[in-house]
Amino acid sequence: MNMKEVKRKCWKKDEVKKEMTFIHYCRRSLSMYVAYPFILLKIPPNAITNLMTFVGIASALSFLTGRYWMGILGIILYHLYQFMDCLDGNVARYWKKTSLKGIYLDSLSHTIVHPAMHICMGYGTFIKTGSIVFLYIGIIIAFLLISTQGLKNARYWILTSHNIKDNNMVTTTHYKGKEQSIVSLLKKTYVSLYDNRMNFLIIFVVINRIEWFLIGFLAFVFVRFILFAYFYSKFDEDSKGE
Repeated sequence: MNMKEVKRKCWKKDEVKKEMTFIHYCRRSLSMYVAYPFILLKIPPNAITNLMTFVGIASALSFLTGRYWMGILGIILYHLYQFMDCLDGNVARYWKKTSLKGIYLDSLSHTIVHPAMHICMGYGTFIKTGSIVFLYIGIIIAFLLISTQGLKNARYWILTSHNIKDNNMVTTTHYKGKEQSIVSLLKKTYVSLYDNRMNFLIIFVVINRIEWFLIGFLAFVFVRFILFAYFYSKFDEDSKGE
């Protein structure tokens, strides 16, 4: 086994490098090298996922105190969490042990960590500023994140229960002309902003203004929820189940 072999086996076949954000590309590339000792030690990918979840929860809890250096620790732990999210997939693909359970654990981790992080940030900001409004903002953000995931799950259940395939509302081929250009621009903007949200958080943590991040992100997730509710409700009624 060598690094060339690890890279060949660990890159996803359908992953287009030029479409990845710069931070994501760097994280994915570096994770190939860190995966090497995990592969040598034959550590199961699901064990890495479970450890990743604990790191994510520790990251969220770090924001509870509202203290500056705990916020710095929290953002460092969060990026370690994101890094490990690449790592478990690398190990799984190398050993060809990708599984439904692994996908479930990964999805469960994100469902727990992301809402918890914003609630903790809201509480920490409440402790720092004395304004309970930020606690409510954190709770609302968590609610919107979970609700948006619920919209995805509802659509998935409807399509799979009717054996309908290839009915994805974010595919720009469903739209024509100017509408297609608008949807394509919205999709690219959304992906860029959402994928980089925690990179933006680094700036707000460093300048000790997490409250500004919470206000901005609340507006973002609210608009995101409205758009997803609209697009996920669009079905091709001519689609036939198998």
